[in-house]
Amino acid sequence: MALRIYRVDERSAKGELVASFLIRAQTPAQAIRHVAKRFACEVATPDDLVQLTLAGVKVQDAKTDE
Repeated sequence: MALRIYRVDERSAKGELVASFLIRAQTPAQAIRHVAKRFACEVATPDDLVQLTLAGVKVQDAKTDE
């Protein structure tokens, strides 16, 4: 499969452009995975919940149809 250069955009919850990346990859999914490496995910501890909610971070609901 040939390499292409993909533009990967990060958007805010309101749909506003936050950042753009140019990624050389074989597929769009590979390009998105490359950018997504900056993120990590784990179950929040009770201390995480207290600290983040006090800092104003709101809990968001993930939708299965997204």
